[in-house]
Amino acid sequence: MVAAIVHGKTWWGKKWLDAFIGIDEENRLSRGKSYATNGLVVKLKVEKNLIEAQVQGTHWLPYSVRISLPLFTKEQQEEIVSVVEGSPAILAALVNKRLPQQLFDKLMERNIALFPSSWATLGEADCTCPDWAVPCKHLAAVIYVMASEIDKNPFLIFSLHGCDLLHLVGDFSDGKLESAQRVPTLENLLAAADETQSVFDDNVLESINLANISDLSERVNLMLADNPPFSLTNFHRVFREICGRWKRHACSNFDAFTATSFQYMGVDVAERDDDEIAVRLCAPFARFSNFSISLDANGKLCDAYGDGGKLNLMAGKAEPSPAERKRGRRSTAAGKSQDNGTDEVLLALLVNILPPKQLHRLCPEVRFLHYMLKLTRKLIENGAIIPQLVANGEGELLIRWTPAIFDDEVRKVVHAFTSTCPKNLVLFNGGYVSSTEAVNAIVNSFVLAHSTICFPLGIPGNNAEDELQLMFFCGKPITDSNGRGHAIGNWLLPLSLHKKKHHVHLLVDEEDEDDEEDDANFSLSILVSLPQFLAPIPFREALAHEQDKISLLGTASLIVDHIPEMSAVLDGDPKAIIPIHKFTRLFSNILPLLRAMGIQVILPKALAKIFRPRPSLSIDAEKPVEFRQSFFGLNNLLHFDWKVAIGDQRIGVEEFRALTEKCSGLVKIRGNYVMLDGDEMQSLLQRLEKVPEKMGPVELFQTALAEEGDGGDVK
Repeated sequence: MVAAIVHGKTWWGKKWLDAFIGIDEENRLSRGKSYATNGLVVKLKVEKNLIEAQVQGTHWLPYSVRISLPLFTKEQQEEIVSVVEGSPAILAALVNKRLPQQLFDKLMERNIALFPSSWATLGEADCTCPDWAVPCKHLAAVIYVMASEIDKNPFLIFSLHGCDLLHLVGDFSDGKLESAQRVPTLENLLAAADETQSVFDDNVLESINLANISDLSERVNLMLADNPPFSLTNFHRVFREICGRWKRHACSNFDAFTATSFQYMGVDVAERDDDEIAVRLCAPFARFSNFSISLDANGKLCDAYGDGGKLNLMAGKAEPSPAERKRGRRSTAAGKSQDNGTDEVLLALLVNILPPKQLHRLCPEVRFLHYMLKLTRKLIENGAIIPQLVANGEGELLIRWTPAIFDDEVRKVVHAFTSTCPKNLVLFNGGYVSSTEAVNAIVNSFVLAHSTICFPLGIPGNNAEDELQLMFFCGKPITDSNGRGHAIGNWLLPLSLHKKKHHVHLLVDEEDEDDEEDDANFSLSILVSLPQFLAPIPFREALAHEQDKISLLGTASLIVDHIPEMSAVLDGDPKAIIPIHKFTRLFSNILPLLRAMGIQVILPKALAKIFRPRPSLSIDAEKPVEFRQSFFGLNNLLHFDWKVAIGDQRIGVEEFRALTEKCSGLVKIRGNYVMLDGDEMQSLLQRLEKVPEKMGPVELFQTALAEEGDGGDVK
């Protein structure tokens, strides 16, 4: 997958680079960018306002680069803190690692420059190379690398002036922000559960209709922002492509691999219902009265146990020591857990091949795995799995794939599986995990098994971008460096809003119900449901009561990202006024997206039904009609009056034509809200231009049938 590499993706990252545009001694900047892109900045250290780096050039020893920025005075830092703390909208953006334009503008009004305006205002910069140019290509390489670091973490631009916002801003200080944004650990998620009440029941699993799970792939992709800053390339494009390949090929590839694998054993998968073959296929599990699987430190399947003894799923696999078994991991010569995906694949293969008619011969745990594999395959095929960022015990970052329970149907199905999950099925760190986490762990294992077959040679490459792909799609851990974990977590945040204790509502209302057409406006306000209140309360009031203020600010920031006018609401205005010509995009694109994230959008009654114009045909006879006559025997011609129907209202064709020339999108016509789509309106007008003013009975009958069939109105 070849993708363009970009340094300075965000407006604040670009602003950092702007100081150096136009300063290019003999192509030094472009060569420095190439150095940065190729990973030749081998060491980077930022301490207060000093940047130190090692850059590998043509010489065998790397060159040393030092760059310093001017420090803010104490008075300037106090001014910055005052601006930040005085605006919940600014706080909310910073919580999600975004630098709001309004903060930059307010500081500029106070003559506080966050970014250098030119090379001369940068401070000091030097390099140990012999190049006389300033900047040399090594300095330029560090400048580009810093743009990417500032992309991920805009707090860095303040730190480079000696202003530590995490310490100075009250809502962030004492580790509040870092604690709220700490990546959840597998140890906490998979902690040994209390006695569970779930009871395995085949009837419950048989009654679940997986066909009710709809395709969520486009919804998931829309919820994730394009071109996220934690990757030099557009990782969202990579994400869409690989998930699309999973959706199209993972299950069929796995079935083909299953059939091929068992052919070597002399078993034809197509004949697995044959009694003799079925007995052979059930043999690995049939002799056990109970079955369990163990997860390693990365949450991946490492061992299987039957009746308390370890199963030899993979020939020649060494027995773990008691200490390793307690930790739920398998040792290798290097002392690290194996994570090549072999165990997930092998277990999935054995479960995939089980003959349904022979399931009654197997223990409840194996039968449950059979149904879980069916669920996982349905989730993969419908794009109904989402990535969750977690950390292992060594602080490395991991992605595990879980069901997309923000969707009501997926949540209902997963709850049914959870309620009947055998309680001693999944082991981690010497204890059995909860039913909820057991379902998540099994889904993740089966997803990785299908991914291993979908990418039999792995995802090639050895740079940081490929490292991200291996983490997301192959279960490989990566180190959390330079704010990468927070940046990935913020990107995935829209997928997990449903887990928050608070619930945010976006209330949409008509500002003046009597307004017509271009004068119509809508008001938007934010309400919050908190556990301690019976009814939703205004956002600013909720901030004063919510213990997890940072989490609420992060959710509100997502609304502002898509509707910038809402920043004023965060700062105290009761509502934001949106004119109808701007509301069309919100109504068609943004509000459905916010709903998908888990933000409840409450619309006024007038918007409950949006009308689309359709042709309306009124018929009058030129002379009285004797209805006792045969319809086709009528000799009189009939006069047609064509109008445009909008709900129960009708307007003339010329009036409608004039309306379409000055309006588009959502408009208000005679009390009804109507969506005027340009292509649809053009097609409707062309249809109306082609009809004759008079027709005979046969033509009448044909036209009436045609119009009613096309959704027209005939009277």
